[in-house]
Amino acid sequence: MTGLEIFSRFYDREAPLQIVDAGAHVGNSVASFLELFPRATVHAFEPAPANYQILASRFEGHPSVRVHQAALGAQKETVQLHLNNYDATHSVIPIAPDEIARWADAADIRSVGQVEVQQVALDGYLAEQNLSRLDILKLDIQGGELSALRGAAAALSAHRIDCVFSEVEFRAIYAGQPLAWDLHRFFASHAYEFVNFVCPKVTDAGLLSWADAVYVNRTLWSRLRAAHLAGKMRSPDQI
Repeated sequence: MTGLEIFSRFYDREAPLQIVDAGAHVGNSVASFLELFPRATVHAFEPAPANYQILASRFEGHPSVRVHQAALGAQKETVQLHLNNYDATHSVIPIAPDEIARWADAADIRSVGQVEVQQVALDGYLAEQNLSRLDILKLDIQGGELSALRGAAAALSAHRIDCVFSEVEFRAIYAGQPLAWDLHRFFASHAYEFVNFVCPKVTDAGLLSWADAVYVNRTLWSRLRAAHLAGKMRSPDQI
């Protein structure tokens, strides 16, 4: 489940959630969301052509999955997607060749080309789809997370997104990419609360390289806070 099961602590299994999965790759995370929340609607974004074809084929005809061949970013435009030999590392930011071998799983990740793709801003997408709010925004877009958050600034400022599940890096893997503390400052500026890191990647030398970070808006934070006392779950009649 790669950490997504944390949301089963936040929401009932039968909740009809609205979820955006950016960087859906070939659909494993989409399948995980549907397993956790069978009544959810998942809006899946994947810009890489080969990955998208697998994703679209996998969920063809599924009534609760809407698949888009696009990246999420700060604004709607055409961008260059940098392709690497490992198809889960494609990014709108080129890899940092001097650093990738230091922190990634393999020492041979390399660039293999570029392709033009469409990029959309989440605020614009939500308006087009007449979605007033999102329950979960999942970002796994290889260094492009802060740009995507800027494209959702209106929804975040209004706290119309309950939760954000975002990959964050502590060491640069892509050239000039924002790191975990840059995203934390952005979330703090929009009054989102940090909940936890899940699935941290620690190198053999013991250095934290990346993780998925969970942030929530004030409304959900108040509910989560009320459900805990000294780190222990409280029963509903105690709240």
